[in-house]
Amino acid sequence: ISLLACRAVLPRGAGRQRGVPADLPGNVLVLTGVCGLIVSLSLSQTSGWLSPPVIGGGVAAVVLLAAFAVRELKVQHPLLNLRMFADRPLTLAMASACANAMAQWSPVLLMALYFQAVSGDSALDAGLKITPLPVVSVIAAVSAGRLSQRLRTDTLVVVGSGLAFAGIAFLAVTIGGGYPAIMVALALIGLGSGIFGPANSRTIMSRGPQLSGGVLNGSRVMLSEVFYLVSTTVVLTIVTSLLASGLLRLFYAGTVSRLPHAVTLQL
Repeated sequence: ISLLACRAVLPRGAGRQRGVPADLPGNVLVLTGVCGLIVSLSLSQTSGWLSPPVIGGGVAAVVLLAAFAVRELKVQHPLLNLRMFADRPLTLAMASACANAMAQWSPVLLMALYFQAVSGDSALDAGLKITPLPVVSVIAAVSAGRLSQRLRTDTLVVVGSGLAFAGIAFLAVTIGGGYPAIMVALALIGLGSGIFGPANSRTIMSRGPQLSGGVLNGSRVMLSEVFYLVSTTVVLTIVTSLLASGLLRLFYAGTVSRLPHAVTLQL
């Protein structure tokens, strides 16, 4: 449906460059490098930081991602144009997009685990309880276009970041105060993220007159998705660091609701 809608609505443009080869080696390097990072972080708690899979995954990630960076600087049509990061405002905008990706996804994952482990909810009930965050985020993103007519884009970026941070802080201090307080905190995080996303995207798109919009937005989305993945492994590593090895399987198997209540209170 989205593809058909884009084809009907978006302008077709003129003079499009055809025949540009896909950077297949770059795709393979970044995919395998990120996989090595995810595997290393994921297995660190169950296997130990000095286990061969963890060390091997970490080394592979460093080597492959370094090779990816070297290739992207040399190839004529790179998957990710690293030279664009010479623009400091663009680099900061990209970095903030990555940080927001981690900050937005982490509460979703943590609260889904919290509702199952502490409240004893099923996976479906836990999922329904965290819906205020994505729902408010979508509504705020739709409304951000109108706000941009009244406020500067960089102002909206700061406001969105501030609201999301306030929501995370409020969630931290009210985690044991019942669901209404948690719902407000999740909605506040969603509000901030929804405002931040379009404003940040607009900032990034305006910083690269020498690059196509597709390159800029594709780079932003790719980096954000990588940090979505990294946030999952980082958050699970932190949360499960206090658990015995036998209990870790309950988290990674999605059966955290089976944890003894005394154990969940310690977390």
